[in-house]
Amino acid sequence: MKKITKKKIEPNPTFKLDDNNHMVLTRDGVNLSETLEKIEVSFIEKAIDYASGNKTEASRILGIRRTTLMEKLKRFSVKYKGKI
Repeated sequence: MKKITKKKIEPNPTFKLDDNNHMVLTRDGVNLSETLEKIEVSFIEKAIDYASGNKTEASRILGIRRTTLMEKLKRFSVKYKGKI
């Protein structure tokens, strides 16, 4: 008889991580747009944090124009959460 175990619930169900913390595609599929958006927001937040809230410096870190960064902040509703 096969033992039934509870499946571990992933914190982000749109992708899985392998043993090396690399994202992998599963047969369950992936919402690519949502996953890419989460990655983009994460990079934006980290760049703003590294730049201590300076959006010009954050855009330089990301390799995009400041206006593009401002558009993404608005589109993704990203707020700076660090200390100023």
